[in-house]
Amino acid sequence: ARLFSGKGFSARTYKPGIFRFRGLSPDPAAVLMLHLPGYRLVTMFPFEVPQEGPMPEFVLRKSLPIEGHVVDAEGNPVAGASVNASPLSLPGVEDPSFFPVPHPEEIFSLNQVVSNENGDFAFSDLREVEYRVFVKELEGKESSAVVARPGEERLLRLVVP
Repeated sequence: ARLFSGKGFSARTYKPGIFRFRGLSPDPAAVLMLHLPGYRLVTMFPFEVPQEGPMPEFVLRKSLPIEGHVVDAEGNPVAGASVNASPLSLPGVEDPSFFPVPHPEEIFSLNQVVSNENGDFAFSDLREVEYRVFVKELEGKESSAVVARPGEERLLRLVVP
């Protein structure tokens, strides 16, 4: 679990599935992010601590992949391509420009993978939103982009110029 805030919160995990934050005070820009490999990333923004009653509970769900294949203009597999997944929305956030930290996928390094020797790639542990998936080349050029959502039963095909 990670809690991002401008007020210097700290976090500690006490036993599996239980974490505590010390020094909490109201902060409208606080963001809580939970990540466990094999499970979908969970975010809560703004993160508000209830003054009374039970603390929020979070249920982690098994992750669903976004998978695909990178090829060149002739249809040959491209190994070592840097494939990016950029979220198109932040659930619960009307204007993403006000989100106080980088996208959660960036913080946990979930938004970038490298294609294998067969040109195959797979993203896992992403939130269940739509992503713009593309290859960014060293020269700054991008492949064709595809919009995808985790768990779709299709293989993406990204063509690099």
